[in-house]
Amino acid sequence: MTEFHFPNPDSADQDGIVCFSDRINSDLLIRAYSKGIFPWPIEGIPLTPWFSPDPRAILRYPDFKTNRSLSKKIRAFRGSLTFNRDFKLVIDTCAGITRKGQHGTWITPEIISAYSELNKNGLALSAELRNENEGIIAGIYGVTVNGIFSAESMFHHEPNSGKILLYLLLNHFDNQNLSWIDVQVSSPHLSSLGAIDIKRKDFIALIASSKDPNRKLLA
Repeated sequence: MTEFHFPNPDSADQDGIVCFSDRINSDLLIRAYSKGIFPWPIEGIPLTPWFSPDPRAILRYPDFKTNRSLSKKIRAFRGSLTFNRDFKLVIDTCAGITRKGQHGTWITPEIISAYSELNKNGLALSAELRNENEGIIAGIYGVTVNGIFSAESMFHHEPNSGKILLYLLLNHFDNQNLSWIDVQVSSPHLSSLGAIDIKRKDFIALIASSKDPNRKLLA
C-alpha cells in the first residue's frame, strides 16, 4: 500500500476540505494534526474528507467568559477533573449523542478505533468531570500531538457541567504553559465562551510556534 501524503492546507477548497482518503488510522491522524488537518467523515460519502477550515476556531484560557452565575458554580464545584480514566466511555458517549441539525454521527467505528489507538500511545486524551460521588457528568476527548490539544467532541449530562469542564481543562493546560486549545470550527455556544476565529495561515503559524513534544499536558 502506497504511503498517503497530505497536501498543503492552503490547497483546501472553500469548505475547508484538503483531501480525501480511503482509510483512517493513527499514523494518518498524527501526520494530519501536525499540519493543522483533521478528519470529518460525512454520512453518505464513502471516502473520508480531511479538513483545514479557514477561519479556524481556538479557545484561549485568558479569554474564557464566565458570568457571575457560572463563576459561582465553578467556585462551588466539589467534584474532580480526571484524565484518561474512561477514554472509551467518553468517545462512545460522544458518538451516541443526538445533535441538533445532524443525522447520525461522524464518530464512526473506524474513528473510534483510530483515536483509541492514539490514546494507547499517549497522543490522545479524555478528560472526565466527576461529581462528588465519582459519577461522570461531562467529558471531552481530543488529540495531543506535539503537546497541543485539539478538541474533538464533548458531552455533558448536567446544566453547566460542560462549561465547568472546559474552564478546568483550560486552567490545567495553562498551568502546563499551554494557554489555548484548538476547537476547530466555531459555534454560537463556543463563541459565547470566548472562542475566536483566526485565519488558517495564522493558525498554522500558531501551532508551529506552540509545538513542544516535551510538554506534558497531563503532568
